[in-house]
Amino acid sequence: MAARGDRLGALPLAADPPSRTLDRPVGRAGALAWHPMTDAPAAQRPPWKPGTRHGYHALTYGWLVGEVVRRITGRSLGTTLD
Repeated sequence: MAARGDRLGALPLAADPPSRTLDRPVGRAGALAWHPMTDAPAAQRPPWKPGTRHGYHALTYGWLVGEVVRRITGRSLGTTLD
């Protein structure tokens, strides 16, 4: 189980935990666009020591999963699942 947690902690994307705001706010227009919503959490500083906790949360999880799929397959999540 620890190895699985280590792999998940190594993802280059960090999310916006509910108790924090993004270091680089995206605004309303950015929240509706793919790249601002994947770039801002990726640039986010972790609020705790990396590997000790995770910060994925409901408001950013979809973009995080979609970006991992896009980086692996080169296609959007919707296209991949079609």
